[in-house]
Amino acid sequence: MLRYLSQSKRIKDPGMRIRSISSIPESILQMLGVAHCQIEFSCAPSSFPDLDYKRFFDGRNEFRLPEGQKKMDLTDLLVVVPTILANRWPIDLPVQKICNPDYVMPLHQTIVARIRNPAAHTYADLTEKDAMLITDTCFSWLDTAAVLAGYASGEAFLASIRVPDVDQISSFLFNSEYSVSNAFGDGSTVA
Repeated sequence: MLRYLSQSKRIKDPGMRIRSISSIPESILQMLGVAHCQIEFSCAPSSFPDLDYKRFFDGRNEFRLPEGQKKMDLTDLLVVVPTILANRWPIDLPVQKICNPDYVMPLHQTIVARIRNPAAHTYADLTEKDAMLITDTCFSWLDTAAVLAGYASGEAFLASIRVPDVDQISSFLFNSEYSVSNAFGDGSTVA
């Protein structure tokens, strides 16, 4: 996701940039929920920890925890994940941004109402400021995920990954000794 987000910065039109990454905030929250909150987003638990979830909610109505066995939506994740993270991790870890209600609450209107829903359902007039907000939020949350996984930052995580070559990818995909370079280069047989 970090590489994709970095590449998305090349898109000049803010509306197109936002549409290209509009599902990433929800994906990051799903990942954080599974990895650090023991929440399976596709099937909400029947009970949640007894915490003050409303402090992370900036909606018109009262926040209600999702029903058990139902898929959690972006609004649910944007409340539940920061609430649980704020309760579980020491304040000195660099996850404070996602654990800060003053940071998270305005995102409900910006990401859910203004950016995600219009990007999913209609064409909207989105600004460079909107594009920067969603991009910066995604980078911040990915840094949080990297820190919680023991890395200094998202960039440090990327640096630790060895990128597979074409032969390794083809071997993985075809579960064999298939080699693209051999199949097209020296006439050897494909297993």
